[in-house]
Amino acid sequence: MVTDSTSPQTWGRGASCPPPEYGDYIVPGREVQFDVIASLISISEQPFTVLDLGCGEGLLAERLLERFPTCTVRGVDESLELLQRAQQRLARFGERFELQHADLASDAWHLPDSPVEAVVSALALHHLDSAQKQTLFEAVYQMLAPGGPFIIADLVEPAQQMGWRLAADAWDEAVRERALALDGSTEAFERFQRERWNTYRHFDPHDRDQPSQLRDQLTWLGHAGFADLDVHWMRAGHAVFSGWKPVASAAQGAATAEPSLVEARGRQAKALRRVYISIFAGVLVLVAPVLVFAYTLVEPHIPGVPIRTCEDALLYVPGTAIIDRHNTSVDPPIEVMAPSVWEQPGDVGGSELCQPEPGSEVELLETYQLDSGERIILIDDGRGCRGWINEVWLTSADSEDS
Repeated sequence: MVTDSTSPQTWGRGASCPPPEYGDYIVPGREVQFDVIASLISISEQPFTVLDLGCGEGLLAERLLERFPTCTVRGVDESLELLQRAQQRLARFGERFELQHADLASDAWHLPDSPVEAVVSALALHHLDSAQKQTLFEAVYQMLAPGGPFIIADLVEPAQQMGWRLAADAWDEAVRERALALDGSTEAFERFQRERWNTYRHFDPHDRDQPSQLRDQLTWLGHAGFADLDVHWMRAGHAVFSGWKPVASAAQGAATAEPSLVEARGRQAKALRRVYISIFAGVLVLVAPVLVFAYTLVEPHIPGVPIRTCEDALLYVPGTAIIDRHNTSVDPPIEVMAPSVWEQPGDVGGSELCQPEPGSEVELLETYQLDSGERIILIDDGRGCRGWINEVWLTSADSEDS
């Protein structure tokens, strides 16, 4: 039977809205909603303040005060009757609970100079129209400390007719199940139907209930400055969702307050980048020839050097390590860089090795310095034979003539 006079806050205060004592029956998943809200607030050993918008009888405030011993809850509601009930319920918490009588559609509760670490609201904001919700979101953002959450549990408007029907059916079923669980009868559910309290089945545009679509509310939160927008729970047209004030919001706010200065600095940075790029390109043009000349001094190429003999040179197939008979432990081994140039490959140590003719003119392609101090050179004899040989096996035309 309906006997609990201290049940949770309701979402309506008008003649067509349920009285508070029916909250136990008609708030789908009330305990779950409160648990979700509490779980989204970070536990802190330091004192912190939570602003509860539409606190009603203080059910959510009670849950938070019990869970967080260092927090103070400031409750705001337009109903003096419900605030008196909240005062009685929360008297045991002493000064940790503060009350304020104010209409959420007004700015009487705005205290931007007194930041709070979290803002919560359960089953209250759907009394505001779209413009009022957006104004409230912006005011909450200004009051909230950086890094703090704004957590909302409320009715949301379905996006299409089918959604209205599904929400209405789900709400009826939730109330019926709750009535049976609490009383073993459907008496509370029957009154829920008789009084036409199911907003999704009996929506009256002239009533106080003005739910907004969840998508729109998330968008408005984003426009107000909130980030990390998320939906945490939903059932029978009721949802728990949240947004967080970025930690860097203070700096962002300063930038927003002086857009002309920010734009000017951006243009200046782009101009400086262009200057730096131009300077770098000019220096590169001047330095590149010097670098090329220095390389020719350090690593000379000797085109047209005749080969004395190739009997001690091992020419390797593509992909194998480059090792000669005088350097059998090169670590790490040098790999063939361009295997596609080998036109006459053979097995290492086999008789099909490609060897340039002794005394033939060759082109020196690449030179590598070994750890031993010796250098090995990639040669090409101009007839499709390329291979690595030791530099000591080369003799110049001048020395051979002499």
